[in-house]
Amino acid sequence: MNHNILNIINIEDFKFEKDKRDNYQKVLNFIGSNRCYEGLSFVLTGCPKTGKSTVMEQVMQNYEYSDKCAFYQVEDNDDLSEIYKICIDEIKKGLKIVMSCNESLFMTTASLHELKESLEILNCNFISFTEHCRLFHVSDIDDYIKYGGVIEKMASQNERTIHDYQSACDYIEYAISLDISGSIHKICDDNSIYELSKEEINYIVRTMMETYSGDFIGHKNLKECNDIKIKYPCKALNIFPYKEKHLVNRYVMENEDMKQDMYLKINSNEKINHKITMKTIKKFEYYLSNMGLLSFTQKVQFMTTENGEWEKCINKDDYYIIQPTLKYHFLKEKANLLENENFFKELCNQEQNSLRKELEQKIKDHMMKQIILYHTLMWNEKRTVDILKIEFYKNNKKLEEYNMLVYDKINKKHWIFEIKDTDNQYDFQQEHLYQEEVIANNYGKLEKLCVLYKGNSFITKTNIQYFNVTCYMKALEKYKDIIKVMDELIK
Repeated sequence: MNHNILNIINIEDFKFEKDKRDNYQKVLNFIGSNRCYEGLSFVLTGCPKTGKSTVMEQVMQNYEYSDKCAFYQVEDNDDLSEIYKICIDEIKKGLKIVMSCNESLFMTTASLHELKESLEILNCNFISFTEHCRLFHVSDIDDYIKYGGVIEKMASQNERTIHDYQSACDYIEYAISLDISGSIHKICDDNSIYELSKEEINYIVRTMMETYSGDFIGHKNLKECNDIKIKYPCKALNIFPYKEKHLVNRYVMENEDMKQDMYLKINSNEKINHKITMKTIKKFEYYLSNMGLLSFTQKVQFMTTENGEWEKCINKDDYYIIQPTLKYHFLKEKANLLENENFFKELCNQEQNSLRKELEQKIKDHMMKQIILYHTLMWNEKRTVDILKIEFYKNNKKLEEYNMLVYDKINKKHWIFEIKDTDNQYDFQQEHLYQEEVIANNYGKLEKLCVLYKGNSFITKTNIQYFNVTCYMKALEKYKDIIKVMDELIK
């Protein structure tokens, strides 16, 4: 072929990373198979800095001394007919094609339709906690909270792609919004979205990602940081197993108000020249979810009925930002904005510094709980197990929650987890066994009370099991079966 058309990269030019990406073996499995004879090509897709090129380079290392492998870097001015010849015609001759691209929305959406029969697509946007630890030789979940979701190792914090609020916004613009705006004309059948400009799309996406990251609420006129909490909107399912819809509590409505505020904020911005409807926002949720950037963690709410009985009434999903570093810097910015409040300005320097530390801890504690819940949902392949967050409400007031409940539906038993971003022993007192009878009626026998934290694993005299969070996550990745994990870790 004409070497002036496609830039051939020498294998010797690659700088190989010692630690292999999790997706490395999946690419090798494709190359080692005969799926190319079925007309399949393999595509690595995802945002910039999610390790696509690293995987390609690591795969190339396997063929360092082979003349049966070539790496082609496609440039913008390349001859598309030549590319077509390689990727479409040559595959019929047994050529195994592995490609990478940043257009994750187009590729994942197209794979559901016209390209479904010809592409095997692997999304690289999810970088797990255990992979992050292995690649960067760390074991602290705080590092994943601050920097997780991108693959890079810089000399200093300020050199990282995402290191503050502005760099997070910049990343969303060039890595996510441009992907959507570039793909939308190829996949969209909705004229109201098709007509949106790049600036409009970027503002919508950024506002959604910021909103779904969460915000601080509380009595800001008080000095006590314990009165300030993190909340974030939930994906409400329109399922009401009972008629008393007025029992939907104020907390849920406040969450829905966050989405309403976001809707009003988007439409009132001077960058928005078209009417943005809730239908449009749901479409963007679909895009972000398809791109592997937005997901959900499951929760169940118990509320009291008018006769005082507890009822499991609404199953909901909390929004989860796949790249933790984005959520962290959005929450940090909102914590910084609290310093403009009068109550903060009235504090002395010592109190202000103390509050800053408390807010930082609240962000990490909140994110650690959601990260563990999401990873447990992702890694656990045992379909007979439910992974849930449990909340209790009475008279429109949240009374208690279980950070995570694991329910074995076959054996009718459950485990309850408290999750704390600390290495200090957490006093798991009896009050945390809130409404034991209600839980037992719905989830069977209590098997074990557990605490996931950053300290060493041990068991207390009262039979409460403490697990180191890193050990737990590694075991979860290894066994992909939460019941097996519990059996192995408790031994």
